[in-house]
Amino acid sequence: MAQVLKLFAMWFLLCGAGAVQAQILTPEDGIWWNPAEPGRGFQIETQNGVMVLGTYAFDVGGNPQWYLSAGTYDPATRTFTGNMDGFRGGQCIGCPFRPGAAAGGAGPVTIRFTTGVTATLTAGGATIPIQRLDYNYALPDGIVFG
Repeated sequence: MAQVLKLFAMWFLLCGAGAVQAQILTPEDGIWWNPAEPGRGFQIETQNGVMVLGTYAFDVGGNPQWYLSAGTYDPATRTFTGNMDGFRGGQCIGCPFRPGAAAGGAGPVTIRFTTGVTATLTAGGATIPIQRLDYNYALPDGIVFG
C-alpha cells in the first residue's frame, strides 16, 4: 500500500509540474507582422532570456529603414523591452563590403505577448497588433507536424 501511495504522489507531482510549466509562455521565433499593414515586419529571436528584434520598415519619405533591438524577455509578464536603434546603407547583395551607418533610433519598444504567436508591439507612439507569420501551413495543426 505504501508503494502505491508513493507512486500516486510521484504521479501527482509530475502532473502538477506540467501544469506550472504550461503557464510559461515562450514566443515563437520567426517573422512577425500585422496582416492589415503589409510592408513592415519584425524578426524575433530569443536565446537564454535575451530577445533580439529586427525591424524592417520605411521612414516618412518611403526610404527603407532597419532597426535592431536587444533586451530581456520576462516570461512572468510575457514582455520584451528594448530600444530601437536605426541603421541605413550598408551591404547590398553582390557589392563590395560597405558597413551600414547609424540612422537614429525610434526610441523604446515593448512587446507584450498574449500567446506564443500573437502580441502587441508599442513603439514610436504607436501600438500595433502583430502575429507570427505562418507562410506554409494549409491546416491549423500543420505547424505541429513541421
